[in-house]
Amino acid sequence: MPINKLWLRGILSALVTIIIVQLFGGSGNTQAPLVTSKAVPKQANDIKKNPVEQKKPSRIAAPATSGRATENVSASTPEEILATAEPSDEGFKKMQNLAKKVGGLIAISDVEAGYSDEALRAQTELMKKFESKGYVEVGIGSLPSLSEEASGVSSWKSKKATLSTTLKEAKLTFNPTPLAESPLFNEAKYLGGKTTGSLVGDRWSGVAHYFEFADLGTVRLMEYESGPGGYTKFVTPEGLNDQVQGNPATYQLSVEPNGAGQAELDWTSGNHFYEMTAASQNAVEAEPMIRQRLLALAHSLHLPATTK
Repeated sequence: MPINKLWLRGILSALVTIIIVQLFGGSGNTQAPLVTSKAVPKQANDIKKNPVEQKKPSRIAAPATSGRATENVSASTPEEILATAEPSDEGFKKMQNLAKKVGGLIAISDVEAGYSDEALRAQTELMKKFESKGYVEVGIGSLPSLSEEASGVSSWKSKKATLSTTLKEAKLTFNPTPLAESPLFNEAKYLGGKTTGSLVGDRWSGVAHYFEFADLGTVRLMEYESGPGGYTKFVTPEGLNDQVQGNPATYQLSVEPNGAGQAELDWTSGNHFYEMTAASQNAVEAEPMIRQRLLALAHSLHLPATTK
């Protein structure tokens, strides 16, 4: 299925993510939850071999609205300009090819993507704001509640929620990472999990797990099949601001006006894409601890070998 350019709308209102495209593995769709105790419904659209109904909420990119931002369109704020910005035809084709041939976490500048001069100026203004604050400002209520998501993962065949039952019942297109081998994840209470992403035949391209930690609260870890033609996210080169076991990673803190926020760590290893998210009611104050803990959790996993 060809990529619709409208799906690529939305440059991050800071320096991390400029646009998101997911192939054969986005988080817009979920199978019935496997076990009990909510994939951030945040991503842009999937492109699937077997398309099924999909959602398109996004808390990373600017809200999508109709129309393309051009030099002749008047917008009062940088956010409004970026909300309608689209890559050029040439830039769009380049991203299509990268997703098809490489996949995973791909760095591409907004200039390479071919955004308008107006969009580039808006991006620069928002980057300055990001650099001064250290986080991305988002609208009130724009961040989904991880605890509500976790509580919404209903029981599957009335089985008790355990990591082993989730992985046993899940039909996936890949072999998932053995989370039970991580001593840090073993310290947490497992709340439940569900399959997510794209349905290919009778198998799903992703799985979401929910854990409860004493210091972090609810943490969601999502894992997708990535690689060529798989789950793909585009970020700016500056967005690759960390690493996990030698793999480039992107870390971002998003904060609402009331101080509540979510921190997200994304990375790939081999043909696996990982997205780990934690929330806090006092996100700016708690950010150093949250970042340190998310990185420690990521480094505790037995990751598949990186594809060279």
